[in-house]
Amino acid sequence: MDIMKIAHITDLHLDERSILQDSCDIPEDLSTLLGKFNELSVDEIIITGDMGDPESVHRLFGILKERKLKYRYIMGNHDDFRDYDSFGDFPKREGGRAYSSSLKNGNLFLSLDSSMSSLDPCQCSWIQKHLEKGGFRRVFVIIHHPVLDCGNTEMDREYSLKNRDEISRILMKQKKEVFILCGHYHFVHDQKVCNLTQMVSPPMSIQTNRNGISSESDCRTSFRIIEISEGTILTQVFPGTNNPKQIT
Repeated sequence: MDIMKIAHITDLHLDERSILQDSCDIPEDLSTLLGKFNELSVDEIIITGDMGDPESVHRLFGILKERKLKYRYIMGNHDDFRDYDSFGDFPKREGGRAYSSSLKNGNLFLSLDSSMSSLDPCQCSWIQKHLEKGGFRRVFVIIHHPVLDCGNTEMDREYSLKNRDEISRILMKQKKEVFILCGHYHFVHDQKVCNLTQMVSPPMSIQTNRNGISSESDCRTSFRIIEISEGTILTQVFPGTNNPKQIT
């Protein structure tokens, strides 16, 4: 099995960053970030929502396409499907939701839409049907909101996915390993519960601690790398000094 290397970025808030940080320049930030991805031989960029205003997002995807980089993106609670429908590569579902699936090297990727802070019944049924089909060795769930509680933080109490318990039960019913790539909470948190391993990645905007207090650190080029091979999965958060961590 070939090694697949994913770069995960989340919570860009491109429209807010120019207000919060006067020195923020989107093309310059992206150039720095994409240069790092190039050095790391990244195969695909996954963007899990809260991207920003449509004009900034058009610039973002223009740069990605110009560099011929493979990417996928999903909706966050600050995103509106109608703003991104014009891109043409967005899956259309009932009720204006956008979600999709793909299979690569025996790994099932489920890209979900939690833009309304919950997953609607149609989407929940769709997840169950894909899991029941089988034909995969493990599952990667790509979603803006965490599915598992991160320790009863302020974000868990005030801004969590409304039906996360229902989603976690669906994912736990099948015995294969499930890896959840998400953001939304604006801090880094990894945990494992039963067959679910959840990785909350750092934001590319304002970072907070578990009590919801903002950090002064510069997060404009924060990201996570996930390296998938046949027997192991490694993850590493940047910026940081830690070595890659094996999670399976």
